[in-house]
Amino acid sequence: MATGGLSPGDIASPLRYVLRSSQNTEVLLGEVIDLDIAGRRVILRDGEAAYDTLIVATGSSHHYFGNDQWEPLAPALKTIEDATEIRRRILLAFEKAEREPTREARSAWLTFVVVGAGRPASNWRVHWERSPTIRSVTTSGISSRPNPAFCCWKEGTGAACLPS
Repeated sequence: MATGGLSPGDIASPLRYVLRSSQNTEVLLGEVIDLDIAGRRVILRDGEAAYDTLIVATGSSHHYFGNDQWEPLAPALKTIEDATEIRRRILLAFEKAEREPTREARSAWLTFVVVGAGRPASNWRVHWERSPTIRSVTTSGISSRPNPAFCCWKEGTGAACLPS
């Protein structure tokens, strides 16, 4: 979604909708403060809920390798909102590059760094190349500009940029 190939509705469907035909399923949103495994209860901030079978989706968080100052410049990619923000930043970078007078200045806007490397970075490269939004931007009036470089950084190994 961050590169524009999918819309939010293509990725995430509300659990209530997915489980709508399940007669024995209840979906609740709440802040869990404890679990009573023996009593088969979930203790919520504003009450409790009994269960027969419990599925707990705890979510995940991002990590900046001890460099929290990166957070304003490098959004995480854990939520639909994160992906939407990344897409907004990518498209804005193309627009900013369009107004730059020199190749060097345009190149600075069109260099994107993915922290991580390995399989996630490979996936980013594939999504980038297949993205309808990115293809439409690079084949529009911006086509005479340099294509974005694709860089991956992995702690301890440095950066590796792939040619565009």
